[in-house]
Order: sequence, then C-alpha cells, then structure tokens
Amino acid sequence: MPGTFSGRRRHGENASQTNRKHGDVQATVASSLTTVISMKSMWNWIRNNLKVVIPGAIVGLGVLAFLAFGVFGVHTKFIDDKVSEDGPVFASGAIEVPAPVEDVPAEVPAPVEEVPVEEAPV
Repeated sequence: MPGTFSGRRRHGENASQTNRKHGDVQATVASSLTTVISMKSMWNWIRNNLKVVIPGAIVGLGVLAFLAFGVFGVHTKFIDDKVSEDGPVFASGAIEVPAPVEDVPAEVPAPVEEVPVEEAPV
C-alpha cells in the first residue's frame, strides 16, 4: 500500500529518503517506548531499594511540610480574621458598652543622676 510504513525500504530508496518520509513516526514511537522503558526501570529501582526510598520520601515530605507551613504559612490562608456576627444579646436587655479609651500620656524617663564614683584604693 502506498503511504503505509512497512519498516522496509522500497526498491531504489536509500536510508535517508526512508527516514525523511517516516522519521516523525519513528521518533514518536521511539520516544514513547523510551519513556515506558525508563519508567519500568525506575519502578524496578524503587522496588529493589526500599531501604533508601522510604526514608528519602519521609525526609522529603518533612522538608515539604516545613516549607509549606513554616516558611510560606499556608495554614494562615484558612484562618478567618474577621468576625461576621453581631455582638452578644443578654436576656436582661442590657447592651454591652465598650470600655472608654483614655489617652495615656507617654512617660518621659526620669533623668539619671550622676553619682561620683570613688576610686578604689591601690
């Protein structure tokens, strides 16, 4: 059939002509096979080296948790800082009055008295 890749060269074609026509198909198939083969070998390595993989995964998760919570503070995204409800209502009908705020003058530090220092006897 013309246009179908059979894997063999036709009479009179050289290798470069065949590669130009079917190179994209071969490259796609080859890269897919390489990925599958490398994934299988990776899983085999993981299965054969569990004594290394499990502690490495635990340390990796610990580092990831430290970065997420300790450095970037992901947990603070879920804390509600605003109160969206009314104040308390008492059975007596009394209303809670906020405490008055008084202006407190800033304290000025007392001057330090200079006391003469006696020299120690020699």
